[in-house]
Amino acid sequence: MKCISIRGADTLFEKYKGGPRLKGEDVLCHTCVKQKCNIIRTKQKIADDEKLFNNTKKVLNLQDGDAFWVGKSSMRSWRRLVLEQLSENGDNSNMDKSITASDTLAGTDSSTANEYPAVANDDTSTDQNVSKSCDDVSKLAIKEEKPEKKSTDEDDEENCNLLFNEDVLCEKHGSLDPDESCRKLVPRVIWQRLRDYFPECPEFPRGSPVCDLCCALNHEENQALDYNKQLAAEQRSGLSDLLNDRKRPSDLRNPTEVFVVSSSFVEEWKKFVRDPLKRCPVTEILNCTLLCQHGGFLYPPKQNGLDPASNENVVYLWPEEWAKVCQYFSIDFEISIVKYEEGGQTWFVTSPVSCDECVANRLNQRHREQFQFTDAVLYIRKISKEQNGKMNSLSDDKNKEDPDYNLPDNSANRDNTEEPPEKMPRYDEMARRKSQRHRKVRGEKEVRISSTNTLKELKLEIMKQFAVPPFDQNLSICGKLLVDDAATLESLEIEPGSIIMLQADEPLEDALELQDMIHVSSGPESGFKGTGLLGACK
Repeated sequence: MKCISIRGADTLFEKYKGGPRLKGEDVLCHTCVKQKCNIIRTKQKIADDEKLFNNTKKVLNLQDGDAFWVGKSSMRSWRRLVLEQLSENGDNSNMDKSITASDTLAGTDSSTANEYPAVANDDTSTDQNVSKSCDDVSKLAIKEEKPEKKSTDEDDEENCNLLFNEDVLCEKHGSLDPDESCRKLVPRVIWQRLRDYFPECPEFPRGSPVCDLCCALNHEENQALDYNKQLAAEQRSGLSDLLNDRKRPSDLRNPTEVFVVSSSFVEEWKKFVRDPLKRCPVTEILNCTLLCQHGGFLYPPKQNGLDPASNENVVYLWPEEWAKVCQYFSIDFEISIVKYEEGGQTWFVTSPVSCDECVANRLNQRHREQFQFTDAVLYIRKISKEQNGKMNSLSDDKNKEDPDYNLPDNSANRDNTEEPPEKMPRYDEMARRKSQRHRKVRGEKEVRISSTNTLKELKLEIMKQFAVPPFDQNLSICGKLLVDDAATLESLEIEPGSIIMLQADEPLEDALELQDMIHVSSGPESGFKGTGLLGACK
C-alpha cells in the first residue's frame, strides 16, 4: 500500500475507475497503526542499542566500575527475545516478528497518522516524506531479516523457551551458576538498556555469591576425578605389561599356574586407564561369563599351549599380576590353569574343570556363526578347463611369485650366526606375516549376498556379472563342487570373503551339427518372391 495525494488519486480513479477509495485517516485502524509504529520504534531502538553495545565494549574497561553478569546465550539472542516479547504482548497474535518494508509502510511513524490531512494538500512534500520513511524502514527491516550464522548450540537454544538471563542460573537451585564459562560481565550502561527490555530478568552484579550447593557438588566431582586419575596411575604402573600386551603367558614351565580373566573386562579396564577423566573405574571382575550353567570352564586351552590368538574371549595372567588384580578389583570366581609334563606328554588342568558337553556346544555354535553373514562380499573367479585341474594350487603359486613374502635367493645358504648387512632386515620364519587383504586377479569380480540366500540366487547374481546362465555355471570352492541349488550358503559352509571358482560350460562342436548350421541353399528363398529383393539375390 502506498500513500499518494488527492490530486494524484483523482487522476488515477478518473482514468482507471475502480474502488473503493481509502481517504486519509478515516479508513485507518488506529490500533494497528499504533502497533506497527511501536514495532518500528522498537526495531530502531534495537539497532541504536546494538551500536551502543559494540562501541561501549571497545572503549570501556570492565576492571573498573559497576558490572553485571549476563548469560552468553542471552547476549547473543537478546534482539530475537525482544521481538518475541513484543509479539506476545501485542493484540494481533498473527503479527510477524520480522517486519518488511511493505508491511511497515502504512505506519512508518506515530506522527504519520496525524499528518494524513496535510498529505492531501501538499503533493511534493508528501511524496518525499513517504519515500524517505520507506527507505529508512526498508533498511531497518532488511538488516533485521538478514540470517546470522549460528552454531548448533544456538539453534538448540532457540528451540527451547529461553528467557533472558536465565542461562546464568543453575538448573537445580535457581541461583547464580558457579561456571563462569556460560556468562560474561557487561557495564552498567549496557545492563540498564537490557533491563529496559526485560524488567523481570534476574540481576546479578559483580561479586554476587554463587550457588553454594552447586559449589559443593562441583567440589565432590573434582575430588572424584582426582581419585580416578590417581587410581589409573597406580593401576597403570602395577599392570603395565597387561596394559601394553607384553610378556603374556604362552610357553609355560612345568608346573606353572596362570589365571584367567575375561577379555571384556581387560578392554574396559584399558579404556579407563587411558582416559580416567571420561571413563568410570572398573571395580569388579565377572568371571561368571566364562563358566557354563553347570559351573564348568568354557574356554579350556589347547594341547599345543596357551595361544591368546586362538581364544579371544580370555586373557591369561601371571601369578604376580593376579595378586595385584586381587588388590584392585573384586572377583566372583577364580579360574586357574596348571601345565604338567611327564613322559613327553603335556596336559593342562583347569580349576574349575571344563565341561566337555558345553565346550562342544560352544565350539559348534561358533562354527555355525562363521557362515552367517549379511550383505557380504564373495569373490567369483572365472577359470577355463585347463585351469580347473590347478585350482587347488593357485594360492600356493601366487605366494611363491610374490616377492613381498619370500626371502632372497641366497638367504637359505646364509649362516644363521652371520650378522646381516647394515640397514637390511633380518628375516625369520616366525616373524613372517602374510597380509589379510584380498588381492584381486584378472577375471575376478565381487558379488554381495547374504548367507540366507540359496545357491540358485547366487548363480543369478553371477549371471549379472559374467553373462553366464545358471545352467551353464559350474561352481566350486576349495575343490568342492556346489551342486544343490536349493541349499543356502550357510548350509554349504561358505564364509564371507571366500573365492568361488566359476567354470562355464561351452556348447559341443559336433561336425554334423555345425554342417547343418552353416548349410546354405543354392536357390533363392521363397520368402523373397514378389519383392524387389529377388533380383538382387540373382
